[in-house]
Amino acid sequence: LMDTEQIRLANGPNRCAGRVEVEHEGQWGTVCDDGWDLNDAKVICRQLGCGTAVAAPGQARFGTGMDPIWLDNVECAGTETAFRQCNRGSWGLHNCNHNEDAGVVCAGGQRRPLKAGGDVGWGGGDGGDGNGHNGNNGNVFVFFSMGGM
Repeated sequence: LMDTEQIRLANGPNRCAGRVEVEHEGQWGTVCDDGWDLNDAKVICRQLGCGTAVAAPGQARFGTGMDPIWLDNVECAGTETAFRQCNRGSWGLHNCNHNEDAGVVCAGGQRRPLKAGGDVGWGGGDGGDGNGHNGNNGNVFVFFSMGGM
Protein backbone atom coordinates (compact mmCIF):
# COMPACT_ATOMS: atom_id res chain seq x y z
CA LEU A 1 0.00 0.00 0.00
CA MET A 2 1.30 3.44 -0.90
CA ASP A 3 2.08 5.44 2.21
CA THR A 4 1.10 8.74 0.67
CA GLU A 5 -1.84 10.97 1.30
CA GLN A 6 -3.10 13.64 -1.03
CA ILE A 7 -3.62 17.13 0.31
CA ARG A 8 -4.45 20.32 -1.54
CA LEU A 9 -5.28 23.96 -0.93
CA ALA A 10 -8.54 24.93 -2.61
CA ASN A 11 -10.19 28.20 -3.61
CA GLY A 12 -7.11 30.34 -2.91
CA PRO A 13 -5.24 32.88 -5.05
CA ASN A 14 -2.59 30.28 -5.95
CA ARG A 15 -1.72 26.65 -5.25
CA CYS A 16 0.09 27.61 -2.04
CA ALA A 17 -2.86 29.24 -0.29
CA GLY A 18 -6.41 28.11 0.31
CA ARG A 19 -8.78 25.84 2.16
CA VAL A 20 -7.12 22.66 3.39
CA GLU A 21 -8.55 19.55 1.76
CA VAL A 22 -7.38 16.01 2.32
CA GLU A 23 -8.23 12.85 0.39
CA HIS A 24 -9.37 9.77 2.27
CA GLU A 25 -10.85 6.63 0.69
CA GLY A 26 -11.00 8.38 -2.66
CA GLN A 27 -12.98 11.34 -1.38
CA TRP A 28 -11.81 14.89 -0.74
CA GLY A 29 -12.90 16.54 2.51
CA THR A 30 -12.06 19.46 4.74
CA VAL A 31 -10.31 20.00 8.07
CA CYS A 32 -11.95 21.72 11.04
CA ASP A 33 -10.19 24.76 12.52
CA ASP A 34 -10.42 23.57 16.16
CA GLY A 35 -6.85 23.88 17.43
CA TRP A 36 -5.62 24.83 13.96
CA ASP A 37 -2.45 26.94 14.11
CA LEU A 38 0.78 27.89 12.36
CA ASN A 39 2.48 24.61 13.29
CA ASP A 40 -0.22 22.72 11.39
CA ALA A 41 0.11 25.10 8.45
CA LYS A 42 3.91 24.65 8.40
CA VAL A 43 3.54 20.94 7.71
CA ILE A 44 1.00 21.49 4.94
CA CYS A 45 3.26 24.07 3.26
CA ARG A 46 6.28 21.78 3.60
CA GLN A 47 4.49 18.80 2.07
CA LEU A 48 3.25 20.89 -0.85
CA GLY A 49 6.68 22.40 -1.48
CA CYS A 50 5.30 25.87 -0.81
CA GLY A 51 7.93 27.24 1.53
CA THR A 52 7.21 28.45 5.03
CA ALA A 53 3.78 29.07 6.52
CA VAL A 54 2.61 32.66 6.73
CA ALA A 55 -0.85 32.20 8.22
CA ALA A 56 -3.30 29.54 9.38
CA PRO A 57 -6.70 31.19 8.97
CA GLY A 58 -9.80 29.42 10.22
CA GLN A 59 -13.50 30.20 9.95
CA ALA A 60 -13.68 29.32 6.24
CA ARG A 61 -11.48 32.23 5.12
CA PHE A 62 -11.26 30.53 1.71
CA GLY A 63 -14.92 29.61 1.54
CA THR A 64 -16.84 26.59 2.77
CA GLY A 65 -15.95 23.18 1.42
CA MET A 66 -18.07 20.14 0.64
CA ASP A 67 -18.71 17.21 2.94
CA PRO A 68 -17.17 15.29 4.46
CA ILE A 69 -15.33 17.10 7.21
CA TRP A 70 -12.55 14.56 7.56
CA LEU A 71 -10.42 15.82 10.44
CA ASP A 72 -10.71 17.83 13.64
CA ASN A 73 -8.40 18.80 16.52
CA VAL A 74 -5.28 18.44 14.39
CA GLU A 75 -2.04 18.79 16.34
CA CYS A 76 1.23 19.08 14.45
CA ALA A 77 4.51 19.89 16.17
CA GLY A 78 5.52 21.79 13.04
CA THR A 79 8.55 19.58 12.35
CA GLU A 80 6.75 16.76 10.51
CA THR A 81 7.54 16.21 6.85
CA ALA A 82 4.01 15.03 6.03
CA PHE A 83 0.56 15.95 7.31
CA ARG A 84 -0.31 12.31 8.00
CA GLN A 85 2.42 12.25 10.70
CA CYS A 86 0.51 14.76 12.81
CA ASN A 87 -1.78 13.87 15.69
CA ARG A 88 -5.21 13.95 14.08
CA GLY A 89 -7.90 11.89 15.72
CA SER A 90 -10.25 9.65 13.76
CA TRP A 91 -11.43 10.17 10.19
CA GLY A 92 -14.85 11.80 10.05
CA LEU A 93 -15.04 12.38 13.79
CA HIS A 94 -15.72 16.06 14.49
CA ASN A 95 -18.06 18.58 16.12
CA CYS A 96 -17.82 21.18 13.36
CA ASN A 97 -19.57 22.67 10.39
CA HIS A 98 -18.04 24.09 7.20
CA ASN A 99 -17.96 27.61 8.64
CA GLU A 100 -14.95 26.26 10.55
CA ASP A 101 -13.00 24.99 7.52
CA ALA A 102 -9.27 25.47 8.08
CA GLY A 103 -7.05 27.36 5.65
CA VAL A 104 -3.35 27.83 5.02
CA VAL A 105 -1.26 30.60 3.46
CA CYS A 106 2.29 29.67 2.49
CA ALA A 107 5.10 31.99 1.41
CA GLY A 108 5.59 30.17 -1.89
CA GLY A 109 3.42 30.55 -4.94
CA GLN A 110 2.96 34.29 -4.73
CA ARG A 111 4.08 36.48 -7.58
CA ARG A 112 6.45 39.05 -6.15
CA PRO A 113 6.94 42.34 -7.99
CA LEU A 114 10.44 43.48 -8.89
CA LYS A 115 12.00 44.94 -5.77
CA ALA A 116 13.43 47.85 -7.76
CA GLY A 117 9.95 49.00 -8.65
CA GLY A 118 10.92 49.62 -12.27
CA ASP A 119 9.60 48.68 -15.67
CA VAL A 120 11.31 46.42 -18.16
CA GLY A 121 10.97 47.43 -21.79
CA TRP A 122 12.38 46.33 -25.12
CA GLY A 123 14.63 48.91 -26.76
CA GLY A 124 13.51 49.93 -30.22
CA GLY A 125 17.08 50.49 -31.38
CA ASP A 126 19.18 53.58 -31.95
CA GLY A 127 18.95 54.71 -35.56
CA GLY A 128 18.45 51.21 -36.88
CA ASP A 129 16.10 50.28 -39.70
CA GLY A 130 14.16 47.78 -37.60
CA ASN A 131 15.96 44.79 -39.14
CA GLY A 132 18.99 44.86 -36.92
CA HIS A 133 21.16 46.96 -39.22
CA ASN A 134 23.23 49.72 -37.63
CA GLY A 135 21.14 49.67 -34.49
CA ASN A 136 20.89 48.25 -30.98
CA ASN A 137 17.72 46.28 -31.57
CA GLY A 138 16.80 43.63 -29.06
CA ASN A 139 18.64 45.11 -26.11
CA VAL A 140 16.72 45.08 -22.87
CA PHE A 141 16.55 48.37 -21.03
CA VAL A 142 15.42 48.55 -17.42
CA PHE A 143 13.96 51.85 -16.33
CA PHE A 144 13.92 52.55 -12.62
CA SER A 145 11.38 54.96 -11.27
CA MET A 146 13.00 56.51 -8.22
CA GLY A 147 9.74 57.94 -6.98
CA GLY A 148 7.46 56.00 -4.67
CA MET A 149 10.02 53.54 -3.41
